Amino acid sequence: MEEFLRERLRPPAIEVPEAVDRAVLAAARRVRRWRRLAPLGAIAAALLLGLGVLALRRPPRPLDIVDAYRLALRLERGEPVEGTWDRNGDGRVDRADVEAIARAAVRVGK
Repeated sequence: MEEFLRERLRPPAIEVPEAVDRAVLAAARRVRRWRRLAPLGAIAAALLLGLGVLALRRPPRPLDIVDAYRLALRLERGEPVEGTWDRNGDGRVDRADVEAIARAAVRVGK
């Protein structure tokens, strides 16, 4: 009786086609290859993040009289200018900012 039940409850054998077997093995090999490269990708991402942080922490170069001249020309021509040129903090980029840059560029001492 026990043997009869064992035979009845045993799942039927399934034949896996050769093509499916090869495809599964090939996919497993690809996954293994990517797993070997994952640490390199993590190291590259960490390096890029570190370089980005260093670039952001680097102080901007000091503005000089040439920058004041360039800003004045852009304003006269009506060209768009970034808000980072607002040196006097009034929320606008105008002639007063050109003068602030020029004054800072020719200031003697600290």
